[in-house]
Amino acid sequence: MGTTKNEKLEQGLQLIREAISEEYGVDFNSETTEISLTEGEENGNKSLKASIGGRKIRCHYDRNLKRYVCH
Repeated sequence: MGTTKNEKLEQGLQLIREAISEEYGVDFNSETTEISLTEGEENGNKSLKASIGGRKIRCHYDRNLKRYVCH
């Protein structure tokens, strides 16, 4: 049985949550502020712009590191 589109999206979001948590110390389990994500593209890679409690965070997939990097 294949992976559905929603499952793939959720896996991607989980990887991004982990990258943001690692870089910025955001605990998504207890975070009560609004989180918004905007999907885009940066240098040919998928990217996400996140706004978490007013903080602007940009994430993109780094092919060399094989993980999402946030800045």
